[in-house]
Amino acid sequence: MRACVHELFSSIQGEGTHVGEWHVFLRFSGCPLRCIYCDTVQARTVRSSCVVHTSPPSVLHNPVGLDEVLDAIECLWSTRCEFVSLTGGEPLLYPDFILALAEHCPHPLYLETSGVPHSSALRVAHTIDVAACDIKLREHGATSHYGGLVEQEIATIRALVEEGVEVCVKVVVLESTEVDTIEQVASLLEKLPITLVLQPAAGTVMDMERLARMADVAAEHVEHVRVVPQLHTLLNIR
Repeated sequence: MRACVHELFSSIQGEGTHVGEWHVFLRFSGCPLRCIYCDTVQARTVRSSCVVHTSPPSVLHNPVGLDEVLDAIECLWSTRCEFVSLTGGEPLLYPDFILALAEHCPHPLYLETSGVPHSSALRVAHTIDVAACDIKLREHGATSHYGGLVEQEIATIRALVEEGVEVCVKVVVLESTEVDTIEQVASLLEKLPITLVLQPAAGTVMDMERLARMADVAAEHVEHVRVVPQLHTLLNIR
């Protein structure tokens, strides 16, 4: 079993409800979306090699084998680590690899995903312990087929919830994002047992009063609402 991987490293989880925890990150290559705020543009396309950020770093050749990934995870894992984060790029491009990884990896899995393709989410949901799922806004510029994207994202969130996965739903907030837009998103999540995280995009200047209004309208539909900036960006770490 093989997959195209951009890098593996150990660092602090910088987003969502598990912010501040140490994770081992498995960053897959490739993404079907083109969000304007993306901070991992380099992982959108497949490269010939994958970097394992050990000391000293090592290089694996793509597509990387399952055993190589498992060995790299163990080299990076330490007692401070809590999850293996499957990130990207988009990890759901590799459902077969995730299934195989879940079978052989002794550590809990944390999925960071845009929620597409939904068909892959259905296949792997039972292997995931925690999921951080994006809902893209129209102003993110992720795709020209916006309506279909949101439908898949909501379906993925529901599938993960139904499998008993702890789910955090993340919405990146831009300076152009309207309060009404956040209410519309929150209404799609009505009564689901999730936490909605409003994440101001890196470098965005946000008005506290507007953030408060966004949180208020979201809380009319979702029980738990938080505002969490990107910690790893603030700390200038990977």
